[in-house]
Amino acid sequence: RDKDYSLKMFFDDCVAAFPELSLYLPLPGDDEKLLSSGRTGDDEYQRTVGAFFAIYWLMRVDNLGGREGFSFGVGDNWQCPPLSELLGVGKASR
Repeated sequence: RDKDYSLKMFFDDCVAAFPELSLYLPLPGDDEKLLSSGRTGDDEYQRTVGAFFAIYWLMRVDNLGGREGFSFGVGDNWQCPPLSELLGVGKASR
């Protein structure tokens, strides 16, 4: 495992390895339809990518930030927020 292999890099690799993921996404101008699962294509896309992310985090759970990523996810910058921020350490209680 490469500690510099980021979640964004993993996501890009998954999209490249599984181009059929794009079939879940509606074409511009198309109405979003329910699939045979009863969910929208976007829902199924999010569920599938979420499952890939779970694999990424579980493979890194011991010492590469996997616990935090699996539990709390990432922000818009593809980084886990600092644990102190997640736990509210140092903030005044209300």
